Amino acid sequence: MHLEYNDKIINMKECIQKKSKLRTLIKQTEQDLIREKLHLNQLLEGHSKKYKKVLSLNIDSINKLFFTILNSKEDQVEIEMQEALKVKLIYDECRHNVDYLVEESKKLVDEMSKIVNCEETEYEGLIDKKIEKSLICDNDTCEKLKRLIKRRDNISSNIREADEAIEVGEKALSMVEKTIKALENVEDWGNW
Repeated sequence: MHLEYNDKIINMKECIQKKSKLRTLIKQTEQDLIREKLHLNQLLEGHSKKYKKVLSLNIDSINKLFFTILNSKEDQVEIEMQEALKVKLIYDECRHNVDYLVEESKKLVDEMSKIVNCEETEYEGLIDKKIEKSLICDNDTCEKLKRLIKRRDNISSNIREADEAIEVGEKALSMVEKTIKALENVEDWGNW
């Protein structure tokens, strides 16, 4: 009977922690999305200014005279076009980041919506039922037992979380090592 409650309690604790982690990830993703959208708007303004500047070099006769004296117009147009292309590349990357963050946010919200019935009150209720079944009448002993159960659950959840983090870290390390090997095997860097 106690084992049944132990499993339910541990599963409930893991569910609560997963829900909390998802809330944090959703909040962080939304903040990143807002930051990227602001950056995107700034880039749009910057890109349009660069484009207008390039167009004005082709039209404005005073600028034409000025650039003829100080520098050739074609060189200046080329410089402006390069700057505009740099902004465009940065814009495209930022646009891609926004799209990725929108998709990631949707996935996290979907995952969060699948998590039901794992609230702190239900967790407390399971612990209380387990303690009731153990026939301990002393309130002080019950409270100590409750704290020990919560502590054990926290430790178990933290161990699982650490194991998952280690697994992800090992995969990342393996990828970095493969990349380093591949880079070490590249010949004639000068030809790139």
